[in-house]
Amino acid sequence: MCGVTIHMLPKLKEVIKARGPKINKFTLNAGDRIFMFAKKNCSFSEKAWGLMKSHVEADNFTIVDGDKRHYLCSKTFKEKPDLDNDVLKDLLQLWGPLKNEGSTYPDIYIHKHPEWYHVGGSDSLQAAVTLPDIDLGDLLHLLPLGRYNTGSEVRTLKF
Repeated sequence: MCGVTIHMLPKLKEVIKARGPKINKFTLNAGDRIFMFAKKNCSFSEKAWGLMKSHVEADNFTIVDGDKRHYLCSKTFKEKPDLDNDVLKDLLQLWGPLKNEGSTYPDIYIHKHPEWYHVGGSDSLQAAVTLPDIDLGDLLHLLPLGRYNTGSEVRTLKF
């Protein structure tokens, strides 16, 4: 159902509050659990979602739009305002202070058994992730990632 069930929620809340522990390198697997504060129509949020959506099961991927204050469907990245609940309210309360401290979208967290980790933003995700079992046909969806840069340093695609 568009990934709104969050695995080990109390542990995730602790990691969100502490902004850590950080993870700098990992392989993205279908069974991994992902949580992301994102923003609809944010190119960085959509880039991160695009990188992960074909490698993580949709029901293991939860996205909260911090500005519109509702879930985004992990399969389509469309708004799900009908899924308002107490868990969403708790998560948005955690995001408020982080946003006020200058956090930007997306803010990504990953569960690698047995712990949750803070990945960071879209550029941190791109630098940290290794995609498993990619064949040549799968590489085409990565091409748009190469046109983005950060500062004056141009990022190259990693295969």
